[in-house]
Amino acid sequence: CGYKYCTGDIMATNPMWRMTRSEWEECFADWIDDPNPKALLNASIFFDLDGVYGRLKWAEQLTSFIVRRARKNNRFLACLARNALNRTPPLGFFKDFV
Repeated sequence: CGYKYCTGDIMATNPMWRMTRSEWEECFADWIDDPNPKALLNASIFFDLDGVYGRLKWAEQLTSFIVRRARKNNRFLACLARNALNRTPPLGFFKDFV
């Protein structure tokens, strides 16, 4: 369709990212419990999830899991906030992506 693949290979075509709900919960828990730079990058990408096909309830259940787990981890929240504040959006002079 003319879409370019993600350079980081964060796509459904990558078997690494095709997991069961419980596997996703375990993965998300690891990222929240150990907010290292890679975990924070992955959290920034994956925690903005939405169901588009199939088991749509999974997206709601995973989002609830993320909120419950992150709410209890001030270190994760602080690291995620600091990470977000240290990055500038990729906008040019006319507010377009550069």
